[in-house]
Amino acid sequence: ALTETEIRTTMCRNLSGSESGLIGYWDFIEVTGNAVLDKSPNKFHGQLVGNPTRVFSGAPIGDVSVFSYPATTTSIIDGTLKLEASNISGVIEGIQIYEVKSPPSQTNGLDLTNSNSPYFGVFLASSTGSGNFTANGYVNDQPASCKTFTRVDNSKASWSNVSLPLINQPVRGEFILTAGVLPTFDLGPDKKVCDQPNFTLTTMLNDPTFSYLWNTSQTTPAIIVNQSGNYSVTVSSPCGIVTDNVHIDLLRTPQPFSLGHDIESCEAQIVNLKPYTNPLGFIYQWQDGSSNDSFQVSDFGKYWVTIKNECGVATDTIVSSKIVQKIGFVPNVITPDGDDKNEFFQVNPSSGGFVSFLVLNRWGSEVFYSNNYKNDWNGSGLTTGVYFVVLEGPCVERFKGSLTIIR
Repeated sequence: ALTETEIRTTMCRNLSGSESGLIGYWDFIEVTGNAVLDKSPNKFHGQLVGNPTRVFSGAPIGDVSVFSYPATTTSIIDGTLKLEASNISGVIEGIQIYEVKSPPSQTNGLDLTNSNSPYFGVFLASSTGSGNFTANGYVNDQPASCKTFTRVDNSKASWSNVSLPLINQPVRGEFILTAGVLPTFDLGPDKKVCDQPNFTLTTMLNDPTFSYLWNTSQTTPAIIVNQSGNYSVTVSSPCGIVTDNVHIDLLRTPQPFSLGHDIESCEAQIVNLKPYTNPLGFIYQWQDGSSNDSFQVSDFGKYWVTIKNECGVATDTIVSSKIVQKIGFVPNVITPDGDDKNEFFQVNPSSGGFVSFLVLNRWGSEVFYSNNYKNDWNGSGLTTGVYFVVLEGPCVERFKGSLTIIR
Protein backbone atom coordinates (compact mmCIF):
# COMPACT_ATOMS: atom_id res chain seq x y z
CA ALA A 1 0.00 0.00 0.00
CA LEU A 2 1.11 3.58 -0.67
CA THR A 3 1.98 5.70 2.29
CA GLU A 4 0.19 9.00 2.92
CA THR A 5 3.22 10.91 1.65
CA GLU A 6 3.41 8.75 -1.49
CA ILE A 7 -0.26 9.41 -2.20
CA ARG A 8 0.22 13.17 -1.77
CA THR A 9 3.35 13.06 -3.96
CA THR A 10 1.63 11.34 -6.88
CA MET A 11 -2.03 12.37 -6.60
CA CYS A 12 -1.60 15.54 -8.74
CA ARG A 13 0.96 14.41 -11.29
CA ASN A 14 1.26 11.93 -14.12
CA LEU A 15 3.05 8.67 -13.49
CA SER A 16 5.97 7.56 -15.61
CA GLY A 17 4.67 4.00 -15.80
CA SER A 18 7.84 2.58 -14.27
CA GLU A 19 6.99 3.13 -10.60
CA SER A 20 7.84 0.18 -8.30
CA GLY A 21 4.86 -2.08 -7.65
CA LEU A 22 2.67 -0.43 -10.30
CA ILE A 23 0.08 -2.99 -11.39
CA GLY A 24 -1.93 -0.95 -13.93
CA TYR A 25 -2.06 2.64 -15.18
CA TRP A 26 -4.85 3.76 -17.49
CA ASP A 27 -4.93 7.54 -18.05
CA PHE A 28 -7.66 7.54 -20.74
CA ILE A 29 -5.92 10.20 -22.85
CA GLU A 30 -6.64 8.45 -26.16
CA VAL A 31 -8.76 10.63 -28.43
CA THR A 32 -9.74 8.04 -31.06
CA GLY A 33 -10.37 4.33 -31.30
CA ASN A 34 -11.67 1.86 -28.69
CA ALA A 35 -8.37 0.87 -27.06
CA VAL A 36 -7.55 1.99 -23.49
CA LEU A 37 -3.80 1.60 -23.06
CA ASP A 38 -2.15 0.45 -19.88
CA LYS A 39 1.03 2.49 -19.30
CA SER A 40 2.33 0.07 -16.65
CA PRO A 41 4.86 -2.65 -17.49
CA ASN A 42 2.03 -5.24 -17.41
CA LYS A 43 0.27 -3.72 -20.45
CA PHE A 44 -3.21 -4.79 -19.34
CA HIS A 45 -4.84 -2.91 -22.21
CA GLY A 46 -8.59 -2.45 -22.11
CA GLN A 47 -11.30 -1.79 -24.65
CA LEU A 48 -14.13 0.72 -24.63
CA VAL A 49 -17.61 -0.72 -25.18
CA GLY A 50 -21.04 0.85 -25.56
CA ASN A 51 -19.80 3.91 -27.55
CA PRO A 52 -18.97 6.10 -24.54
CA THR A 53 -18.62 9.87 -25.04
CA ARG A 54 -15.19 11.38 -24.53
CA VAL A 55 -15.03 14.51 -22.37
CA PHE A 56 -12.17 16.72 -21.18
CA SER A 57 -11.01 15.80 -17.71
CA GLY A 58 -10.90 18.43 -14.97
CA ALA A 59 -8.61 16.33 -12.78
CA PRO A 60 -5.82 18.41 -11.12
CA ILE A 61 -2.96 16.49 -12.72
CA GLY A 62 0.30 17.88 -14.07
CA ASP A 63 3.76 16.70 -14.99
CA VAL A 64 5.18 17.80 -11.63
CA SER A 65 3.56 18.86 -8.36
CA VAL A 66 4.33 20.25 -4.92
CA PHE A 67 2.14 20.20 -1.83
CA SER A 68 1.75 21.41 1.72
CA TYR A 69 -0.19 19.62 4.49
CA PRO A 70 -1.47 21.46 6.44
CA ALA A 71 -2.11 24.18 3.87
CA THR A 72 0.32 27.10 3.96
CA THR A 73 1.70 29.49 1.38
CA THR A 74 3.11 27.27 -1.37
CA SER A 75 4.76 27.96 -4.72
CA ILE A 76 6.06 26.10 -7.76
CA ILE A 77 8.92 27.31 -9.95
CA ASP A 78 9.87 26.48 -13.54
CA GLY A 79 12.84 28.51 -14.79
CA THR A 80 11.79 32.17 -14.75
CA LEU A 81 8.14 31.38 -13.92
CA LYS A 82 6.72 31.10 -10.43
CA LEU A 83 3.13 30.58 -9.23
CA GLU A 84 2.35 31.17 -5.57
CA ALA A 85 -0.83 30.42 -3.58
CA SER A 86 -1.31 32.23 -0.27
CA ASN A 87 -3.99 33.54 2.11
CA ILE A 88 -5.62 30.12 2.23
CA SER A 89 -8.94 30.11 4.08
CA GLY A 90 -11.71 27.61 4.84
CA VAL A 91 -11.65 24.05 6.12
CA ILE A 92 -8.58 22.96 4.14
CA GLU A 93 -6.47 19.88 4.82
CA GLY A 94 -3.75 20.76 2.34
CA ILE A 95 -2.80 22.42 -0.93
CA GLN A 96 -1.44 20.94 -4.14
CA ILE A 97 0.16 23.02 -6.92
CA TYR A 98 0.93 21.28 -10.22
CA GLU A 99 2.54 22.19 -13.52
CA VAL A 100 1.61 20.99 -17.03
CA LYS A 101 4.56 21.40 -19.38
CA SER A 102 2.59 21.04 -22.61
CA PRO A 103 0.04 23.52 -24.04
CA PRO A 104 -3.52 23.14 -22.78
CA SER A 105 -5.86 20.90 -24.75
CA GLN A 106 -8.60 23.54 -24.71
CA THR A 107 -7.46 26.95 -25.89
CA ASN A 108 -10.48 29.17 -26.33
CA GLY A 109 -9.64 32.74 -25.30
CA LEU A 110 -5.86 32.27 -25.45
CA ASP A 111 -3.36 34.27 -27.45
CA LEU A 112 -2.12 31.43 -29.66
CA THR A 113 0.80 33.50 -30.97
CA ASN A 114 2.47 32.60 -27.68
CA SER A 115 3.38 29.04 -26.73
CA ASN A 116 0.86 28.97 -23.84
CA SER A 117 3.02 26.49 -21.98
CA PRO A 118 3.69 25.59 -19.30
CA TYR A 119 0.65 26.30 -17.21
CA PHE A 120 0.05 25.85 -13.48
CA GLY A 121 -2.84 24.71 -11.32
CA VAL A 122 -3.85 25.04 -7.66
CA PHE A 123 -5.98 22.44 -5.87
CA LEU A 124 -7.20 22.86 -2.31
CA ALA A 125 -7.70 19.49 -0.61
CA SER A 126 -10.93 20.09 1.28
CA SER A 127 -13.41 17.58 2.68
CA THR A 128 -16.17 20.19 2.30
CA GLY A 129 -15.27 21.18 -1.29
CA SER A 130 -14.95 24.81 -0.33
CA GLY A 131 -12.13 27.21 0.46
CA ASN A 132 -10.30 30.20 -1.01
CA PHE A 133 -6.76 31.30 -1.85
CA THR A 134 -4.90 34.19 -3.44
CA ALA A 135 -2.97 33.43 -6.65
CA ASN A 136 0.09 35.43 -7.59
CA GLY A 137 2.57 34.98 -10.42
CA TYR A 138 6.11 36.08 -11.11
CA VAL A 139 8.37 36.15 -14.18
CA ASN A 140 12.07 36.76 -13.55
CA ASP A 141 11.09 37.52 -9.94
CA GLN A 142 8.90 40.37 -11.19
CA PRO A 143 5.11 40.31 -10.90
CA ALA A 144 3.38 38.85 -13.95
CA SER A 145 1.86 42.01 -15.36
CA CYS A 146 0.08 41.20 -18.59
CA LYS A 147 -1.91 38.52 -20.35
CA THR A 148 -2.27 36.21 -17.37
CA PHE A 149 -4.94 33.67 -18.26
CA THR A 150 -7.00 31.57 -15.90
CA ARG A 151 -9.72 28.92 -15.80
CA VAL A 152 -11.02 26.58 -13.14
CA ASP A 153 -9.73 23.37 -14.67
CA ASN A 154 -9.28 21.55 -18.00
CA SER A 155 -12.95 20.62 -18.24
CA LYS A 156 -13.66 24.28 -19.01
CA ALA A 157 -13.38 25.20 -22.68
CA SER A 158 -12.34 28.84 -22.29
CA TRP A 159 -9.64 30.86 -20.57
CA SER A 160 -10.06 34.40 -19.23
CA ASN A 161 -7.52 37.21 -19.17
CA VAL A 162 -7.01 38.48 -15.59
CA SER A 163 -4.64 40.60 -13.57
CA LEU A 164 -2.76 39.12 -10.66
CA PRO A 165 -2.95 38.86 -7.74
CA LEU A 166 -6.28 37.06 -7.97
CA ILE A 167 -7.89 37.26 -4.52
CA ASN A 168 -10.41 34.82 -3.01
CA GLN A 169 -10.07 32.27 -5.80
CA PRO A 170 -12.29 29.31 -4.80
CA VAL A 171 -10.79 25.79 -4.41
CA ARG A 172 -9.40 25.35 -7.94
CA GLY A 173 -7.64 27.43 -10.55
CA GLU A 174 -5.25 27.04 -13.49
CA PHE A 175 -2.96 29.85 -14.73
CA ILE A 176 -0.73 30.86 -17.66
CA LEU A 177 1.83 33.52 -16.72
CA THR A 178 3.47 36.21 -18.86
CA ALA A 179 5.24 39.42 -17.94
CA GLY A 180 6.26 42.77 -19.30
CA VAL A 181 4.31 45.31 -21.35
CA LEU A 182 2.66 45.05 -24.75
CA PRO A 183 4.81 46.84 -27.34
CA THR A 184 3.39 50.19 -28.40
CA PHE A 185 4.85 51.83 -31.50
CA ASP A 186 3.88 53.36 -34.82
CA LEU A 187 5.92 53.44 -38.02
CA GLY A 188 3.80 56.41 -39.05
CA PRO A 189 1.88 57.14 -42.23
CA ASP A 190 3.07 56.16 -45.68
CA LYS A 191 5.94 58.42 -46.72
CA LYS A 192 7.19 59.95 -49.95
CA VAL A 193 10.84 60.99 -49.68
CA CYS A 194 12.42 63.23 -52.29
CA ASP A 195 16.02 62.93 -53.50
CA GLN A 196 17.33 60.85 -50.60
CA PRO A 197 19.27 57.62 -51.24
CA ASN A 198 17.84 55.97 -48.11
CA PHE A 199 15.45 56.40 -45.22
CA THR A 200 15.48 55.18 -41.60
CA LEU A 201 12.51 53.28 -40.20
CA THR A 202 12.43 52.91 -36.44
CA THR A 203 10.13 51.48 -33.80
CA MET A 204 11.59 53.86 -31.19
CA LEU A 205 11.67 50.89 -28.79
CA ASN A 206 14.58 49.79 -26.63
CA ASP A 207 13.09 47.23 -24.22
CA PRO A 208 15.58 44.33 -24.01
CA THR A 209 12.74 41.84 -23.62
CA PHE A 210 11.42 42.68 -27.09
CA SER A 211 12.48 40.92 -30.29
CA TYR A 212 12.08 42.32 -33.79
CA LEU A 213 11.52 40.81 -37.21
CA TRP A 214 11.21 43.01 -40.31
CA ASN A 215 9.98 41.70 -43.62
CA THR A 216 13.55 42.33 -44.80
CA SER A 217 14.68 39.62 -42.29
CA GLN A 218 16.49 42.22 -40.17
CA THR A 219 16.11 41.91 -36.40
CA THR A 220 17.00 45.38 -35.07
CA PRO A 221 14.69 48.07 -33.62
CA ALA A 222 15.46 50.30 -36.64
CA ILE A 223 16.50 49.66 -40.24
CA ILE A 224 17.71 51.74 -43.18
CA VAL A 225 15.88 51.17 -46.48
CA ASN A 226 17.27 52.18 -49.86
CA GLN A 227 14.44 51.31 -52.20
CA SER A 228 10.73 51.97 -52.42
CA GLY A 229 8.34 49.34 -51.11
CA ASN A 230 6.17 48.04 -48.31
CA TYR A 231 7.91 47.49 -44.99
CA SER A 232 6.59 45.81 -41.89
CA VAL A 233 7.95 44.80 -38.50
CA THR A 234 6.69 42.37 -35.91
CA VAL A 235 7.67 43.12 -32.32
CA SER A 236 7.35 40.23 -29.88
CA SER A 237 7.25 40.50 -26.11
CA PRO A 238 6.20 38.26 -23.25
CA CYS A 239 2.87 40.07 -23.37
CA GLY A 240 2.18 39.48 -27.03
CA ILE A 241 3.00 40.43 -30.59
CA VAL A 242 2.37 43.73 -32.36
CA THR A 243 2.85 44.36 -36.09
CA ASP A 244 2.87 47.60 -38.06
CA ASN A 245 3.61 48.41 -41.68
CA VAL A 246 4.34 51.43 -43.84
CA HIS A 247 4.93 52.15 -47.53
CA ILE A 248 8.01 54.16 -48.45
CA ASP A 249 8.52 55.86 -51.82
CA LEU A 250 12.07 57.05 -52.43
CA LEU A 251 11.46 59.52 -55.25
CA ARG A 252 13.68 61.50 -57.58
CA THR A 253 12.66 65.02 -58.52
CA PRO A 254 12.11 65.06 -62.32
CA GLN A 255 15.23 66.64 -63.80
CA PRO A 256 15.22 69.00 -66.79
CA PHE A 257 15.38 67.02 -70.03
CA SER A 258 15.33 67.61 -73.77
CA LEU A 259 13.24 65.86 -76.39
CA GLY A 260 15.87 66.98 -78.90
CA HIS A 261 16.09 69.69 -81.54
CA ASP A 262 13.07 70.67 -83.60
CA ILE A 263 12.81 68.60 -86.78
CA GLU A 264 12.54 70.09 -90.27
CA SER A 265 12.16 67.67 -93.15
CA CYS A 266 10.45 67.24 -96.46
CA GLU A 267 8.73 64.05 -95.35
CA ALA A 268 7.55 63.07 -91.87
CA GLN A 269 10.17 61.08 -90.00
CA ILE A 270 9.61 58.36 -87.43
CA VAL A 271 11.34 59.44 -84.21
CA ASN A 272 11.13 57.79 -80.79
CA LEU A 273 10.98 60.35 -77.98
CA LYS A 274 12.22 58.98 -74.64
CA PRO A 275 12.96 61.63 -72.00
CA TYR A 276 14.64 59.37 -69.40
CA THR A 277 16.52 56.12 -69.69
CA ASN A 278 15.20 55.17 -66.23
CA PRO A 279 11.52 56.15 -66.12
CA LEU A 280 10.56 54.44 -62.85
CA GLY A 281 8.54 56.47 -60.38
CA PHE A 282 7.39 59.16 -62.79
CA ILE A 283 3.97 60.00 -64.22
CA TYR A 284 3.99 60.87 -67.94
CA GLN A 285 1.39 62.89 -69.84
CA TRP A 286 1.93 63.44 -73.56
CA GLN A 287 0.06 65.93 -75.73
CA ASP A 288 -2.44 63.25 -76.78
CA GLY A 289 -3.15 62.16 -73.19
CA SER A 290 -1.08 58.97 -73.36
CA SER A 291 1.04 58.00 -70.37
CA ASN A 292 3.82 55.78 -71.69
CA ASP A 293 7.44 56.60 -70.88
CA SER A 294 8.15 57.13 -74.60
CA PHE A 295 6.29 58.42 -77.64
CA GLN A 296 6.74 57.69 -81.35
CA VAL A 297 6.48 60.65 -83.70
CA SER A 298 5.28 59.71 -87.17
CA ASP A 299 3.76 62.92 -88.51
CA PHE A 300 4.39 66.62 -88.58
CA GLY A 301 3.17 68.53 -85.54
CA LYS A 302 3.94 69.82 -82.08
CA TYR A 303 4.73 67.28 -79.37
CA TRP A 304 5.23 67.78 -75.66
CA VAL A 305 5.31 65.82 -72.44
CA THR A 306 4.89 66.68 -68.77
CA ILE A 307 6.70 64.43 -66.30
CA LYS A 308 5.84 64.68 -62.63
CA ASN A 309 5.70 63.03 -59.24
CA GLU A 310 5.17 64.28 -55.71
CA CYS A 311 8.59 65.93 -55.81
CA GLY A 312 8.23 68.13 -58.86
CA VAL A 313 7.44 68.64 -62.56
CA ALA A 314 9.52 68.81 -65.75
CA THR A 315 8.35 69.45 -69.31
CA ASP A 316 9.67 69.92 -72.85
CA THR A 317 8.33 70.45 -76.38
CA ILE A 318 9.54 69.50 -79.83
CA VAL A 319 8.16 70.53 -83.26
CA SER A 320 8.35 68.45 -86.41
CA SER A 321 7.90 70.81 -89.40
CA LYS A 322 7.51 70.18 -93.11
CA ILE A 323 9.92 72.04 -95.38
CA VAL A 324 7.96 73.69 -98.17
CA GLN A 325 9.49 76.07 -100.78
CA LYS A 326 8.33 77.59 -103.97
CA ILE A 327 9.75 76.39 -107.21
CA GLY A 328 11.74 79.20 -108.65
CA PHE A 329 11.57 80.07 -112.32
CA VAL A 330 9.30 77.77 -114.34
CA PRO A 331 9.46 78.33 -118.14
CA ASN A 332 6.20 78.63 -120.06
CA VAL A 333 7.86 78.25 -123.52
CA ILE A 334 10.51 75.92 -124.88
CA THR A 335 11.91 75.90 -128.44
CA PRO A 336 13.41 72.50 -129.12
CA ASP A 337 14.70 73.41 -132.59
CA GLY A 338 18.29 72.22 -132.20
CA ASP A 339 19.95 75.57 -131.64
CA ASP A 340 20.88 74.66 -128.06
CA LYS A 341 18.86 77.60 -126.77
CA ASN A 342 15.81 77.05 -124.65
CA GLU A 343 15.90 73.43 -125.78
CA PHE A 344 14.81 71.78 -122.50
CA PHE A 345 12.13 72.41 -119.90
CA GLN A 346 14.28 73.45 -116.96
CA VAL A 347 13.10 74.47 -113.50
CA ASN A 348 15.02 76.04 -110.64
CA PRO A 349 18.08 73.82 -110.16
CA SER A 350 17.52 73.74 -106.41
CA SER A 351 14.31 71.83 -107.05
CA GLY A 352 15.63 69.61 -109.76
CA GLY A 353 15.65 65.99 -108.89
CA PHE A 354 13.16 66.55 -106.11
CA VAL A 355 9.99 66.97 -108.11
CA SER A 356 7.71 64.91 -110.26
CA PHE A 357 6.86 66.34 -113.70
CA LEU A 358 3.59 65.67 -115.52
CA VAL A 359 2.72 66.96 -119.00
CA LEU A 360 -0.86 66.91 -120.31
CA ASN A 361 -2.16 67.85 -123.75
CA ARG A 362 -5.13 70.13 -124.25
CA TRP A 363 -7.49 67.16 -123.94
CA GLY A 364 -6.08 66.25 -120.50
CA SER A 365 -4.19 63.18 -121.65
CA GLU A 366 -0.78 62.44 -120.18
CA VAL A 367 1.99 62.82 -122.73
CA PHE A 368 4.98 62.73 -120.37
CA TYR A 369 5.71 61.88 -116.74
CA SER A 370 8.81 61.63 -114.56
CA ASN A 371 8.75 60.99 -110.82
CA ASN A 372 12.24 62.43 -110.42
CA TYR A 373 12.69 65.06 -113.04
CA LYS A 374 16.26 65.90 -114.12
CA ASN A 375 15.64 68.97 -116.34
CA ASP A 376 16.17 66.79 -119.39
CA TRP A 377 12.82 66.84 -121.29
CA ASN A 378 12.56 68.71 -124.60
CA GLY A 379 9.07 67.75 -125.69
CA SER A 380 10.35 64.99 -127.85
CA GLY A 381 7.61 63.54 -130.00
CA LEU A 382 5.18 66.38 -129.40
CA THR A 383 3.99 68.91 -131.94
CA THR A 384 3.97 72.66 -131.61
CA GLY A 385 1.19 73.76 -129.32
CA VAL A 386 0.06 74.52 -125.80
CA TYR A 387 0.40 71.92 -123.06
CA PHE A 388 -0.23 71.85 -119.34
CA VAL A 389 2.40 70.94 -116.72
CA VAL A 390 2.17 69.89 -113.08
CA LEU A 391 5.21 69.96 -110.78
CA GLU A 392 5.09 68.30 -107.34
CA GLY A 393 7.61 67.37 -104.70
CA PRO A 394 7.88 66.67 -100.97
CA CYS A 395 9.64 69.94 -100.28
CA VAL A 396 7.99 72.24 -102.84
CA GLU A 397 4.60 73.72 -103.39
CA ARG A 398 2.55 72.13 -106.16
CA PHE A 399 2.79 74.07 -109.41
CA LYS A 400 0.32 74.03 -112.31
CA GLY A 401 0.80 76.03 -115.45
CA SER A 402 0.81 76.07 -119.25
CA LEU A 403 3.72 75.35 -121.54
CA THR A 404 4.02 76.28 -125.19
CA ILE A 405 6.26 74.20 -127.43
CA ILE A 406 7.50 75.99 -130.52
CA ARG A 407 9.46 74.09 -133.10
